Amino acid sequence: MGGLSEKANTLNKIGNNTKGRLINVDAGNFLFKRKGQFSSESKEVITAKAIAEIYSLLGFDAVAVGGNDLSGGISLLLETVTLGVPLTSANIFDSEGKPVFEPFRRTQIGDLSIAIVGISDPESVVSKDFVIRKGTDVLVELLPELEDSCDLILLLAAMPLPATVELVGHFPQIDIAIAADNGQGNVTPFLSATSLLTQTGNRGRYQGVLSVTWNGKPWGNNTTSSLTDLKKRLKSVNLQLHQLQNIQGAAAISQKDKITPLKDSRAELSEQIMRLEEAQKTETGSSDVSTYKHHFLPLKNTGRVDPQIDNIIRDTKKQMAIANKK
Repeated sequence: MGGLSEKANTLNKIGNNTKGRLINVDAGNFLFKRKGQFSSESKEVITAKAIAEIYSLLGFDAVAVGGNDLSGGISLLLETVTLGVPLTSANIFDSEGKPVFEPFRRTQIGDLSIAIVGISDPESVVSKDFVIRKGTDVLVELLPELEDSCDLILLLAAMPLPATVELVGHFPQIDIAIAADNGQGNVTPFLSATSLLTQTGNRGRYQGVLSVTWNGKPWGNNTTSSLTDLKKRLKSVNLQLHQLQNIQGAAAISQKDKITPLKDSRAELSEQIMRLEEAQKTETGSSDVSTYKHHFLPLKNTGRVDPQIDNIIRDTKKQMAIANKK
């Protein structure tokens, strides 16, 4: 939860750098680390309520409902909506067949009209209180309507990556899809059918940034700029590792904890570079395509805190201490 303060700082920077031309989304599974059935007084629900309160401050345009998020029950999620978190799921229905959440959210950037659709994994939870229908069953009705009224459709798929790939293959209307696969880390954007598909690793270690120049389909693989940036970052990480690994004596012990995260970053950057170099082999070179650049920004502990978020975290720790005594 402490990483949410860094997330707030990073989102503020991105917003300033883009002059507000920003869509802030989360593909789900943000409230709980794992699936379960947690009582309202459990430590897990206390933490989830704090996360929801913090998310209400972060200016999200849409947040999908993942299987993990349902672990505190529908009532907790409806409370989260009341706080101001814009939850969306097109395929969760109550016992009367009515949508529990907004099926999609609309936003506007300049003249560009964007629909953000949430889909929850129908295999994630079984409950007598709600039904999760197959994504294909609801999207076949919803997407043609959105296609007529929007310039771009963004899917937030709170489901495994292979299932997301299969889903977007049925719907050429989907322009961008962001998955929430707990078994995957950062996934470099790749073309799946006619959609651009990606995801950021869970548990708040990174902030994914996808910069899009939208001209309508098809997508192009304009990777040169992204590759240059990634290689610069890899060079910087390698230099930091070299310096730390050459420290001797007692000072080396104090620096040990810094080495593992840097090694993780090196592996992550190397994998992204490899994927982009493969994608570059099929680059179209056309100026008529839509293009993109991406970054996975590590959410490092800089010591800067957001006062509101810091207060929420402090209050939550007090509540946790009281819960532990019971």
